[in-house]
Amino acid sequence: MALNYCFFDDIHSYTRYMLKDMYEQKENIDVVFLGASHVYVGIDPFEADKLLDCNTFNASSSSQQYLGSYYMLKEISDANDVGTVFLDTTYIMAGFEEEVDRQTYILSDYMRNGSKNKWDYLIEAKGSNGILNTLFPMIHNSQFPHRVLPGRLSTAYKNYDHSCVRYEEEWYKGKGFVVKDYAVDEGHVFVNEWPMDTDEWMHQHTLSNLCKVIELCRERGIELVLIDCPMPDATLKDAGYYQEYIDYMKQLAYGEKLAYLNFNLSKEEVLKMSRQDYYDNGHMNIHGAQKFTQALCKVYTGKEKHPFYETYKEKLIHNNDGT
Repeated sequence: MALNYCFFDDIHSYTRYMLKDMYEQKENIDVVFLGASHVYVGIDPFEADKLLDCNTFNASSSSQQYLGSYYMLKEISDANDVGTVFLDTTYIMAGFEEEVDRQTYILSDYMRNGSKNKWDYLIEAKGSNGILNTLFPMIHNSQFPHRVLPGRLSTAYKNYDHSCVRYEEEWYKGKGFVVKDYAVDEGHVFVNEWPMDTDEWMHQHTLSNLCKVIELCRERGIELVLIDCPMPDATLKDAGYYQEYIDYMKQLAYGEKLAYLNFNLSKEEVLKMSRQDYYDNGHMNIHGAQKFTQALCKVYTGKEKHPFYETYKEKLIHNNDGT
């Protein structure tokens, strides 16, 4: 315990705050948003609360894989009567052949020790190594004590004050949502940092975990909606074969009788993005997040009829974001 206290560096962890907020929700969590960083910076639950007239929560985390989403949903739905889950299915998360250490421990470090879901998740994802890393989290996230202790001993850290994770143009708003209040430079050239695996649109390991989420929702009577968060057109075009991935996901969703809402196919009247709505090659800033949250809620509630183009080529022609 002493070693962990001195060496384990979680001073600036957004997920630490997200899990605390999740466990302390006073109202029933009606709607859950799950996925990776595209979600936790891209969907504002406070805005969604107003548009959907219910209590929503953003339970995403950095590079969250589907197994992590599965156990997060179990943890939330064990304590809440969840009605709907929106799960981001961006192609970037489709190619994982195994559970990655960092993605696993980002979540498990802050799940309650008394939670069976936490230990089931660790054992399934990492086996005995997961237990060891939970007992000694400094193994996967360490820093020298002179950098760790001032933060850990601060009143702000102990009281979960948001100042611990606040930067000049970036802060934790609450309910799992992180605000990025800056945009790419005018001269920024968008490039794709996430190559697409054209041999297998979704790796079997990833697909099996997605199927676990689907089955869990069926067992618990939860509506599951698959979504793709907006990304810059230049990034997606550079990925190549994006239309093939869209076709794969449409077929998967159709076979599972699920809704698939890909906002990279949005018509202009539904969602008009620009380069100023992104802070890097793939993630929305607060301005993009507000646009997307409103569009997502309107499409889901049926206020937007025929919101998407059939192909990504059509979208590029009629609703290019200028990147």
